[in-house]
Amino acid sequence: MTDRDVSFEPIVDDEVVDTVKAAADGAVFVVVEFTPDEFRLAYASSATQEMYEDEDAMYDDFETVHEYVNLDLTEIDLFTEELFPAADGVRYITTALDIGKMIRAYVEGERGIFVGLPTDAEVEPVVDALPDTLDR
Repeated sequence: MTDRDVSFEPIVDDEVVDTVKAAADGAVFVVVEFTPDEFRLAYASSATQEMYEDEDAMYDDFETVHEYVNLDLTEIDLFTEELFPAADGVRYITTALDIGKMIRAYVEGERGIFVGLPTDAEVEPVVDALPDTLDR
């Protein structure tokens, strides 16, 4: 895969990807680092890559998904400011679909890590495996 430029300093490296894979105890489809403005694909399984005609098509699809990151950020504000003001923050949000689970773990303000897993995967071990040095 081509390493595409981003304006932020990446915090997800091969070690973090390997840690996520070990914690998942099974398949990991993707690991993507994101901010409200950009994303960086840190890992895509061969099965994920094979779903696309080419790398550009994969990145185009990921760009479409990324456009909705601000919905998560709005939801975080809703939970912490309106519904549960005693909460200091949101650690992660998970969406379970019939095709897999999507974890968005928030690690530094409006920066996060998106992890795609199979439907039967356990979420907590993966989230817990993210290094504390990411300042959740």
